[in-house]
Amino acid sequence: MTATLKVKDGEASQFWNVIAFADTPVAELLQLREGESISVQGKLQSNEYEKDGQKRVSLGVVVDHVLALRQPARRKDEPTPAAQRREPVFNDGIPFGEL
Repeated sequence: MTATLKVKDGEASQFWNVIAFADTPVAELLQLREGESISVQGKLQSNEYEKDGQKRVSLGVVVDHVLALRQPARRKDEPTPAAQRREPVFNDGIPFGEL
């Protein structure tokens, strides 16, 4: 399987070819949606080619492992983390400054 990975660097973007042969990385790549972050492990490749009279470089990786960096889904009945409720993290009930 081949896929294209877009890597943003400020306003510029690089495109990497991702090549997978084994079933596990192929299955993980097939589950990805545009814009999701991933981590890959494998062998890097670079190839030179000429387009419109200019030499260019094609970057790629033959992946051994693919890890989707997804946030775990929360259930609706699960409480919102304190950081999102804008509550103090150290809300332990002990009054501050009193002994």
